[in-house]
Amino acid sequence: MCPAQKIISSVLCALLLAGCLSCAAQPFLGLYNSTKGFGVNAIRSVPGQNEFDNYTLYADIYGLPLGQSAAPGGFFSYTRDYIFRTIEIDEIVFDFYAGAGISAGYVRDREAERMGGVFALCGDVGVRVDFSRLISIALSFRTDLGLYISKEPASTAILFSLYKNGLIRTLHPQISILFRL
Repeated sequence: MCPAQKIISSVLCALLLAGCLSCAAQPFLGLYNSTKGFGVNAIRSVPGQNEFDNYTLYADIYGLPLGQSAAPGGFFSYTRDYIFRTIEIDEIVFDFYAGAGISAGYVRDREAERMGGVFALCGDVGVRVDFSRLISIALSFRTDLGLYISKEPASTAILFSLYKNGLIRTLHPQISILFRL
């Protein structure tokens, strides 16, 4: 990882934690896992409201298992999710939610020869299962509709294209195990 990537990763982690630990919020922090990659996930919700902020920072592993890429990319997303249905069974609460937000990263896209930047609008739908409000497990699906910016390998030309992986990997499940702070 080059120095610029380390700095960007550190800044994103700091923003992630600062946003989650604000005053009246109930923060959850945990592990994110998907066929897209692995990383950290944080949720910030305010008691009594049917909405929450969802922050995800992960290492994008597209191309690594097949040797198409030498290093993972980095990806950050933020969504404001709205709970549209809650079901409570004994001590377990199921919150069904959907929302929209933004995402950005430095990743390798399908058919791209090099890594490039992504800036996208994203949509999220899922269910969060709260066990005694201390531990949560979230299962969700997210799509990223955005712009992929890369540099032409043979020249200095900058290429703009649709971020294909954001649409193709929509049905890849995302699982997070979250712990209340």
